[in-house]
Amino acid sequence: MIKFKKESYEFKKGIVVIALLSVVVIAVQYFMQLSFPSFIYALHPFNLLMNFIPVFLTMFLIYLISGKINLSYGVTSVISGIILAVNYFKTYFRDEPFKITDLALGKETTDMLSMYKLPFSIKILIMTVVIAYTIYLSIKYIKSQKINPIIRICGSLITVLLMVVSYTYLFTNNDIYRKLAPLSNEFHETSVVNERGFIYSFINSAGASGYDMPKGYDKDFVINELKKYEKEEKEETIPNVIAIMSEAFFDINEGQNIKYEKGRDPLYNFNKIKKEGYSGKILVPGFGGATASTEYEFLTGANISLSDRSMPTPYKDYVTKNIYSLVDYFKEKDFETYAIHPGFSWFYNRNNVYKYMGFDNRTFIDSLPKDVEKTNYYVNDTVAADMIIDSYKNHLETKGDKGYFNFTVTIQNHGPYMNYKTDKSHILKRPDGISDTLYYTIDNYLQGLNDADNLLKEVKDYIETVDKPTVLIFFGDHLPFFDAEQKGYETIGYDITGNNYEATIRKYSTPYVICSNKAFKDLLREKNEKVEKGKGKLISANFLADELFDYIKVEKPPYFSYLSEVKKDVNVISPSFYIMNNECVTELPDDVEEKLNILRYMQYYNMKDCK
Repeated sequence: MIKFKKESYEFKKGIVVIALLSVVVIAVQYFMQLSFPSFIYALHPFNLLMNFIPVFLTMFLIYLISGKINLSYGVTSVISGIILAVNYFKTYFRDEPFKITDLALGKETTDMLSMYKLPFSIKILIMTVVIAYTIYLSIKYIKSQKINPIIRICGSLITVLLMVVSYTYLFTNNDIYRKLAPLSNEFHETSVVNERGFIYSFINSAGASGYDMPKGYDKDFVINELKKYEKEEKEETIPNVIAIMSEAFFDINEGQNIKYEKGRDPLYNFNKIKKEGYSGKILVPGFGGATASTEYEFLTGANISLSDRSMPTPYKDYVTKNIYSLVDYFKEKDFETYAIHPGFSWFYNRNNVYKYMGFDNRTFIDSLPKDVEKTNYYVNDTVAADMIIDSYKNHLETKGDKGYFNFTVTIQNHGPYMNYKTDKSHILKRPDGISDTLYYTIDNYLQGLNDADNLLKEVKDYIETVDKPTVLIFFGDHLPFFDAEQKGYETIGYDITGNNYEATIRKYSTPYVICSNKAFKDLLREKNEKVEKGKGKLISANFLADELFDYIKVEKPPYFSYLSEVKKDVNVISPSFYIMNNECVTELPDDVEEKLNILRYMQYYNMKDCK
C-alpha cells in the first residue's frame, strides 16, 4: 500500500513536471513568432490553452510509454523546434505559415530553398541553445520513476482518446479557430497564425489534407442541378484560345512612388493592349507563390477556399484522378489541347495533373536543349514566347482543321530576384534611402516584368498574322516576393500590410487582359456582335474562365453557366471575406450562401464523381 502511494505521488509529480516543460515549449514557440501587437492577442487564455493541450498530451503519452520524462521532453521539444524553424523561414520568404499539407511538397520545397540563401537568424540560434540546454538539464536533474503498469496502460488509452476527440471536434474546427478569440488582423494569415499560436494552427491545417466530401453532398442532386443549365447544341464558331499565366506578373505602376529611368515603362505593351481589350483583376490564392493554385482555379473554375479555408495545394492534395476542367470543354468541341511550362514536369505534380485534366500535349523543360537560354535560374520569356508561337504554327500546319487551346505557365520571373547589379541598364529610378540589395532586387524584377511584357507583345503580334479567329488571355499568378519585411512594397508605395481588406486585396490581386486578332473581330461583326472592351470588376480567379466565355460569346457548359450565376451575386470569394455589390462582407444572405453550398457540391462532383 505504501509502495503504491509512493508510485502515485511520483506519477503526480511527473505530471506537474511535464506540464512545466510543456510551458517551456510554448514559451519557445511564442519567442519564435511574436512581435507587437501579436503578443497581446497570443496571450489570450484560449490561445494559450489550445497550444498547451497538444504539447502536454504528446509529452505525457511518450512519458507513459517510455517511463522517461527527459525522453518525452527531448522528442517533443526537438520536433517542435524543427517545425518552428521551417515555419520561420517559410514566413520569411513567402509571408505564409507552414502547414501540414506542405509536407506533400517535399521535393518542390527543398529544390526551391536551394535557390535562396538562408539568412542568419539570432532567433533560431537562441531557440536551439534553449532547447539543447533544457534537454541537458532534464537529463541531469529529472529522474523518472517506474509507473504502475495499470496506470501506464489506462493512461495511454485515455490520452490517445483525448487526442482523437480534441483533434476531431476542437482543433480542426475552423469556426472555433477563427471566432473564439480576437485577432488584430483577420485578413493576414501570418498574423492569424502568430496570434493563435503555431502549434494550434499547424494542427488546424491538418483538416486540409485530402478533399473531404462536403456535408450534405448528394451526387444525384448535383447531376440534376447541372441538367438545369444544359442547352441544345447549336452551330457556332469557337475561336482558338491561347491562355498565358505569367510568373509573378503584377501591375507595378499602381505603386504610388514608382519612377523609371528615361520613361522606361516596363508594362508599355500590356497597357497598350489593355486599351483595345477587356481587362480587370483577379484575387488569387497565394502571395509570392502558390502558382499552381491560381492555375487550378482558372482551369477548373473551383474556388479553393470553398473546399477548405486553410487553402491547401490542390495539385498535391486533391487531383489524383481524371477531373472536369476547362480542357474538357475544348476537347468536346474537337480541339487539340496543349499545356506548356518551361519548368520541371514534376514540380507541383504538373505532368500527372495535366494528364488528369485531359491535355493532349504537354511540354516541359526536359523537351528543351540543355543550353536553353535562361535568366537567373529559369528559362526566359523569349524562349517561352517562341514555344507558344511554334506550337501554334505547327498546329495550323498539321492539324489546322481542328481547334487549338493552349495553356502556358511561364517561369522566368520566379524569385528569388538577383540582388546585385547586372549588365542591363536600370529601369527603376533609384529611390532615396534604399539599400543596394533591395534596389537591385526590385530593378531586376522589373527587368523580368519587361520581358513578360515583350512576350505578350510577341504572341499578340503573331496571332494578328493568323487568319483563324484567335483569342489571347494573359494574367498573373501572384505578386512577387521582394523581402521578408515588405520594405520593397513600402518603397514603391503599394500597401499590402494594412489592417483592412483593401490591403489584402492589393496583396492577393493580379491583372488580366483578354484580347483577340482581326479574324475574331471580323467573325463577331458577321454575327452582329461587339468585341468586349473596357474594364471588368474584381473577381476571384475561379471566375476568370467565365470571363473568357463571355468574351468569346459561346454557349457555356453547365458548370460554367452555374458559375456565372454565382458571380452575379458574389464576385469575390476568399477565406476571410466576400465581395458582393461592391461591398466587403464576412457573411452572406441565406440565398447566396445556399448558392455557394451548391457550388461546393459541384466542385466536389467535378473532382471526384464526374469521371
